[in-house]
This record gives sequence, C-alpha cells and structure tokens, in this order.
Amino acid sequence: MKISILRVLPILFLVAACTAAPSTAQPATVAAESTPVPTVPTTATLTVPPVTATEAVLPEVTFTKGPYLVPGADAASMNILWQDTNAANYWLEYGFDTTYELGKATLTAVPEDGLAEITLSNLIPDKHYVYRVTDGKSQAAGSFNTSPGNTSDLTFWVYGDSRNGPQIQDSIDADILAGVQANPAAQSFVLFSGDIMSVADEASLQSNQFDAEYPSIREMMRTLPMINAMGNHDGTKLFTKYFPYSIKGHFYWSFDYGPVHVALVDQYADVSDGSPQWQWLKEDLTASTKPWKFILLHEPGWSAGTHPNNEVVQKIIQPIAVQAGVSVIFAGHNHYYARAEVNGVVHITTGGGGAPLYTPIPGSADVKTVNKAFHYLKVSIVGNTLTATAYTPDDRAIDEFTVSH
Repeated sequence: MKISILRVLPILFLVAACTAAPSTAQPATVAAESTPVPTVPTTATLTVPPVTATEAVLPEVTFTKGPYLVPGADAASMNILWQDTNAANYWLEYGFDTTYELGKATLTAVPEDGLAEITLSNLIPDKHYVYRVTDGKSQAAGSFNTSPGNTSDLTFWVYGDSRNGPQIQDSIDADILAGVQANPAAQSFVLFSGDIMSVADEASLQSNQFDAEYPSIREMMRTLPMINAMGNHDGTKLFTKYFPYSIKGHFYWSFDYGPVHVALVDQYADVSDGSPQWQWLKEDLTASTKPWKFILLHEPGWSAGTHPNNEVVQKIIQPIAVQAGVSVIFAGHNHYYARAEVNGVVHITTGGGGAPLYTPIPGSADVKTVNKAFHYLKVSIVGNTLTATAYTPDDRAIDEFTVSH
C-alpha cells in the first residue's frame, strides 16, 4: 500500500440550504423484497396500500427523537427508531417512492419511555428507499441507500466529539447533506469517533444530539445511518439503548458496505492479547475479503495531546492492523484534526465535531499535520485509490491525503 500526501488547495464546497437499561420491547421486522407483500412477525401488522399517482403531503411532526437510522444485523437490513410520548400511535410506511408501495408496519407495543423500533429486512442491494413515520395526519419522512453490490467506488463521512456543541455539529451535518444532495451516491453512512454526549444521561443526549432546534442533525440522522464508536463520555447502557447495533461483545462489532469493511473497537473493554475482543478483531479483519479495511475507535494511538497516545492502539491494535491490511484507523478524543502515519497505516484524529477545541502539541511523534479546527472528513474511494479531505464548517479544506493499493 502506498500513501501519498497531496498539497491542500482551497476547495469550494456546497453549503446546505437545506445510563438507562436497554429497552426490552422487541422491534417489528418487515422484509423488504421484490415482491409487494413481505413477511412480518407477530409484533407488527402489515398492509400494502394501493399505489396511487400522487401521495398527499402531510404536515411535519417533531418527535422527541428521530426518526433515525441504525444499521441492522447485515447489509440487507435497517432499523428505524423514534421516541415520543405518543410513539405507539404512529406506524411506518416505506417503498421506492412516496407512494410507499412496499407496505406499512404497525407496532403493537411500545415501552413506557416511547422508544419505538422497526427493522426492515431482506432489503435489495444498491437501492434507494424512502420511508415515513405517520399517524395518517402528520409524518416524519426519511430515506436511505442500501449497500451497493459489486462496486469499487464509495463516498462516506467521518467526524466525532460533538458533545455539547450541537451548533457546530448542525453546521457540519448541513455540509454533509449538501454533499449528498450534490452526489446522491454519497448517501451512505457517517462514522462517528465517539463522545456524542457530554454526560451519559438522558438530558445530555437529548440536548446534545436530538434537540429539535438543530434541523440538520435530525435530517442527517434520518437519511444516513450514524455508526458510533463508544466514547469515554457515552455510557454503555444509554448508548446501547439508543444505538442498538449488532454488537459481537461488550461494544465491538463490524459491518460491510460496498467495497469497505469497518471494525469498531471498544476501548473500555479488554483488548489485551488473548482477550475475546483481541481474538475477534484478528479473526474479523483477516476473514474480510473487502479491498478496503478500516478501524473506528475513540482514543488515538498517535496524536498530538492533550490526551496521551493510547498504548493499546500502539502495541496491540496497530500490529493487527498492519497484518490485516487496514488502511486507516479513525479516532477522536483529542478535539482537533491530526494525521499520523505508522508502518503503512494512516491514523486520523477527528475530534472536531463541536466539543471545545484543544491546542495540539507541535512536533508530536509520527504526526504529519495538525489543525485546531472544527471539521469533518469526506472519504472517496475510486477503484484502488482513496482520497480523504478534511473540511471546516466554513468550507476550507485543511488537509487531504491519498492511499493507493
């Protein structure tokens, strides 16, 4: 693998106009197949509405949370969640257009806290799905793209450490949405490097991530699944409740999307040699046949302070990454942008999602560039070349690098 660093030039970028216990309620599951009538378990009912030439536009409803997307157990499934005191009065309709021709799923039970979840399964690869949560009088609509099949091209997004800076995060998400509007194929997923809230409690999560005052955050979460690493501020029980990923252990898991494989590491569980997570990570990365492999975690192995370099990343995770052919390890924790390179692996610190910025220490070992700025990354893969550009919310490109296989 060859890493080449490009000289950064100003780039014009489109700006958008546009710990509680996990819930015990079981989500409804709807199979989205090429046939119009999927199978549904007993926890939901399904009907197929008639296809009409036009669909009435209903007034917008604002829920306490959501609707928002969480990836399902495989590339052919997607979880859609929303929370409100009257969540049980709403149902989900979905399809390939706003006739929502594939069906309607209605929950028969919602827990007392009003967190509703419906799982769509058997989704067709490389399709654009639209959905709405509605009671027939109002609606909250969204959409998503399923993982493409045999393709070598993909665009996705990365940032982290928003915490108590939703104003900054809202601006970042507006830029991401503008990028998707300009290139619909970029409606893939967002990797988030941890610390989505300041304190691991309901009030902090609500104000930091789900406040209705920040429409771009809400719109981003209903149109791109957010893949969160566990941060030190997040709290396992609360995190698991609202982001029910298909975890393999404490909070580690992996997923495929198009030509990429991403492994999420839980740094607040044992990762020592011989531990279950260590064994899983080795086997998971080795078994993947995807041409591009990435690791997402919270605390970086090579960065520029204020928090010290994580020795577990350096001594345990880095050797696994080198052996398995991992291209980039994305982290946060330190609130700025930094890029390091160690033995063919790029280490990115992307902690500029809204939390108060830190001042990076110049001359840190193996660090090629740092920038004290709020930012996000756009990662574009075309064939054997990856190009990643770090942008500030005011459209400045602060770094760009390429990785070639």
